[in-house]
Amino acid sequence: MNYAMRKALKLIALSLSALLLLILGAIVIFIITVDPADYKPLLSEQVRAATDRELTINGSIQLTLFPRLGIAATDADLANPEGFSQPTFAHVDRIQLKIKALPLLLGQVRLGHTYIEGLQLFLNKTSSGAHNWHFDSKANRQQTTTATSKRQLELADVTVSNSSISYSDDTQQQQFSITNLGLDTDGLNTAGNGFDVKLHFTTRLNKTVLLPIQLETTITLDHSAQPTRLTSTTLSFDKLVLKAKQIQLQYVKSLNIDGDISVPALNLREYLTKLTLNINTPNQAALQNLSASAILHYDPTLFSLNNIKLELDASKLTGSFKHHVQQGYRFKFNIDKLNLDSYLGKPANKPKRVSTKTIKHQPIANRLQQLRLLSTINIKQLKYRNLNFSNFVLPLYAKDGLIKVGTLTADFYDGIINSTLTTDATVSPWQTTAITLISGASAKPLLSTLAGSDELSGKVKIDSNLKMTGITPKQWLKTMTGSIAFRVNRGQLNHINLIQQMQKAIATMHETKVNTNSNESTEFSTLSGTFIIEHGKASNNDLLLRHPLLQVTGTGFIRLADQLVQYHAVAKASNITVPVPIKITGRLPKPNIVIDIEQLIKHEAQRQLKKQIGVPTNLDQSDDKNMMNQFLKQQFKNLLH
Repeated sequence: MNYAMRKALKLIALSLSALLLLILGAIVIFIITVDPADYKPLLSEQVRAATDRELTINGSIQLTLFPRLGIAATDADLANPEGFSQPTFAHVDRIQLKIKALPLLLGQVRLGHTYIEGLQLFLNKTSSGAHNWHFDSKANRQQTTTATSKRQLELADVTVSNSSISYSDDTQQQQFSITNLGLDTDGLNTAGNGFDVKLHFTTRLNKTVLLPIQLETTITLDHSAQPTRLTSTTLSFDKLVLKAKQIQLQYVKSLNIDGDISVPALNLREYLTKLTLNINTPNQAALQNLSASAILHYDPTLFSLNNIKLELDASKLTGSFKHHVQQGYRFKFNIDKLNLDSYLGKPANKPKRVSTKTIKHQPIANRLQQLRLLSTINIKQLKYRNLNFSNFVLPLYAKDGLIKVGTLTADFYDGIINSTLTTDATVSPWQTTAITLISGASAKPLLSTLAGSDELSGKVKIDSNLKMTGITPKQWLKTMTGSIAFRVNRGQLNHINLIQQMQKAIATMHETKVNTNSNESTEFSTLSGTFIIEHGKASNNDLLLRHPLLQVTGTGFIRLADQLVQYHAVAKASNITVPVPIKITGRLPKPNIVIDIEQLIKHEAQRQLKKQIGVPTNLDQSDDKNMMNQFLKQQFKNLLH
């Protein structure tokens, strides 16, 4: 390089240095001599043009040069538009922005450290449906679109501390707030480079419980491309933690979310107790262990969870769930085993009774009329009210206020149960129809499970068709109408030998002795009858027990509310010459079955009288009465003549 060239380069470098020093000097003189407060009106005017809102800076404005160009403001308020009761939309105690100067020459806005302290947002939805977070400035939309298309926004880091957000909905008379809001990022940008985000805040569940919430994730945001990705996300509600390896957020015309989520093992009872949600279950060891995972999808018309895997205590659930705006709820759950008695039976500490008069049917009915449901629950092994079911299949359907359960099917005590329950919630009071068929169930273990009784054994068939009104079981019992037909084949009455009891009664009446044995049961080929139910009372006029050596017929009723039994039956045995009356009284499941000695003596006396006067003893009741009347008339005539 020759001398002239070196001299020219030196002059250029000196000129650029002088120009840079001149610019820096001008900036320094500007910062020293100019009061930033003089620009408050200009800033307010620019904000008004962009947002249609008033900006008021009550504190100071400061400009900084070193180490980076920056601006800071304190005690600033952004006003609400007209029509809102709260005058302020946002308040900030202090905001400080650091701007990288050199990228401005390249058309890029790169902020260094951005610090916001004491931010308060007051979000409000009025009774007319207007909300104050909508900025409807046409100029703002045009400027924002043009600016973001030409520039990329990059922030070195952002810190928000000691902030809060309050939300009030005047249409629902609801309020919600979060406090202790803090945010930290390490390089927010829209250029497609991932940046870490840490967010924490506290929300109030009630007057005494505060729930801390934390979010940690890495966001990859590219303004020119979709979707936005969240990776290694952890969202915790105190001890309840949701984790996701990757979530995709896509916003074109609306927000779409896709991702996988999981809940690590959690002591659910301990967590709920901390939130003062005390769940009083019969088994205090229940609700100890919860974990779950699923694949999540959300868009404005569909929310779905696929590949659900959930463990609650000893139960494992798999399946899918979705809610469509038009189709409603649809889910299919498969459960290996479930003991509902651990959760829904009588609690260890009996809660206070709630009067059914406080149940407001109409709001519930309104919700049910809007409910759309088409779902199935499959349970391999189910226990409910001590009853054991296997291969339990429960279809659920609801539309326009009609709720249908079934046809439910299950293997049931060596037999099969099929049941359908339909409720019409469009009428008041609600009307419910229940149709149930039980075939081939074993009576002895079934009764033992239901009531600790083994009074009856055999194969049971029950066919019922019932109608009820109301919403509670108590109301159902009072209003129940319909029929229940039952039949027990190849069974026996345990703990009573009817033939032997009949023989003892006859022997006692005639003051004789009878040989007995140790057999304390009564075998039969069939035991059948039909109950007609009206207003909580089941009446039966066709009770029939058949055996080659014995037949029992009877009539009576059962009062469903308190299980009171009252029956009168007549037993006839091939080796006993007289019919024997039987009384069945007491309460289910262990009624008292005894020989009615008083009626037996009365019937025997009538039989002997008929024998002496020549009236046949094998007539039915109506013929018997007519024959006796004729005999008495003839005897009266004989006395007159």
